[in-house]
Amino acid sequence: MPVIFGKGDGGGGPTWTHIEKLRRLRGIADTVGLLPRVKLGNSVDDFFARLEKKAEDGTEFVTWYGELYFELHRGTYTTQANNKQNNRKSEFLLREVEWAATLATIHKSSYKYPKKEIDFMWEGILLCQFHDCLPGSSIEMCYDDSDDLYAEIFKTGKKCLADALGALDFDENGQGHPVALNTLPWPRHEVLESDVKGDNKYYALATGDTGIADVQHLRSATNNPASIRQIKEGVYELTNNRFKLEVTDGVITSLYDYAAKREVIAKGGKANQFVIFDDKPLYWQAWDVEVYHLDSRKELKNTKSTIVESGPHRVSLETETKISEDSWLKSKISLSADADELSSIEVDCEVEWQETMKFLKVEFPVDIVNTEASYEMQYGIVRRPTHYNTTWDMAKFEVCCHKWADLSEAGYGVSILNDSKYGFATCGNLMRLSLLRAPKAPDGHADMGE
Repeated sequence: MPVIFGKGDGGGGPTWTHIEKLRRLRGIADTVGLLPRVKLGNSVDDFFARLEKKAEDGTEFVTWYGELYFELHRGTYTTQANNKQNNRKSEFLLREVEWAATLATIHKSSYKYPKKEIDFMWEGILLCQFHDCLPGSSIEMCYDDSDDLYAEIFKTGKKCLADALGALDFDENGQGHPVALNTLPWPRHEVLESDVKGDNKYYALATGDTGIADVQHLRSATNNPASIRQIKEGVYELTNNRFKLEVTDGVITSLYDYAAKREVIAKGGKANQFVIFDDKPLYWQAWDVEVYHLDSRKELKNTKSTIVESGPHRVSLETETKISEDSWLKSKISLSADADELSSIEVDCEVEWQETMKFLKVEFPVDIVNTEASYEMQYGIVRRPTHYNTTWDMAKFEVCCHKWADLSEAGYGVSILNDSKYGFATCGNLMRLSLLRAPKAPDGHADMGE
């Protein structure tokens, strides 16, 4: 029976002490007996070659379909939010650098592809993806070091990106006619907030396929304006040509989709509802969250809502929420004008977090029915149950996803996109995004601050 061995649990290879122990075990087995006879394995290629030979000879291997879900350490999807955000943003930055640098290499013969800088950035990012650093289960010193390393990565990446765009004849200072670059492989149609040097902040509509997008200034009224108004005390209505939102006491109580002619929020539901839970796992604080924490759910009450943008190109409503004596959050719901079929509702949240063993999440109850929800993962999509029929289903009360989670039925669906969050849950029609935890071990200051 093959046994994999090596230094630590981070993928290290065998050390000389491992080899010496194997030699001694072999010697005992050959002379004294009583121990199984051991043999040092060969290469990985040799291992798979033997498997292929067994398959050819008729060996039937056990086959597993679906996800090998790990029923432990679910808290690592959320712990150390700052480190996870640095990871996400550095991955995005590296992709943009490589994209622009490749085009610059083709466009201008004098431009030199920054291989040394890109290698430095990738090696740093991958180092910070070590299995205790990125999950948030390292000591505080680790995150002091990773913060410094990420700062160097961002500094290097921004310079490389500026150099590549300069080689492509884009003016970094924004003089002349502004342009937008779409680095994604699909068309985009978005209202952007721009800050050009020497000019005031303004909105622009960017439309285009991959590459240079057309930019239309939105200094005056638009054919499809966004609007916001207060209907009555504590109730606001936000609209554009695609959606009508009703926000009551800071939570979305109605979201009507004009194109689909249907209400999105479940009857009586409150979307963008922030909730807090007691978070006291049995063993490892930074690693684990237990299913019983769901029984301690408490809705956070909002204190004040204020219109901070009134159109016509974007409307925004900001709501303040008191979490405790030392913690608070501000949530801003925004709707842009000139919406198309990819229109979305944006929510920005700022949190001052000074809690102890608490878990902050935000909920979206939607009028969608399906027994499975979809989650983006590395290189694909995984579908997981939205029910607790079995203990295996129940174990997935908190799951990991990358940039989005989706709950769809025939012909319609709702997706929740996130910025640098990885914990999610869909139970029935309730979609819940995990935001912040507050473990006190092994880092007593994990996630504390803004």
